[in-house]
Amino acid sequence: MLRYEGDDRPAWGRAREVIIESVSYWADDNSEFAVSRTALFLKEALLYKRYLEISAEYENIMACIFAEEKVVDPNEDFYSRVLAGAIVGAF
Repeated sequence: MLRYEGDDRPAWGRAREVIIESVSYWADDNSEFAVSRTALFLKEALLYKRYLEISAEYENIMACIFAEEKVVDPNEDFYSRVLAGAIVGAF
């Protein structure tokens, strides 16, 4: 999952790429708009709910990246889940 044929980068490199791409998309070119959008997402209940759903999706992606490197099930590997939670929590 999330690895293309011939992609032998370590999990940290792939996880970094996912976060950088997401942050770049979210920030866009207009930082004032990005700040306003973030405030709105945190203030409005439905938007906040969606924000949490998106965060859970990112956590699952991160867990899969780290579990794949160890060749384990991401839903059963504590290490992968803790790393994913920490990364998304910091994000």
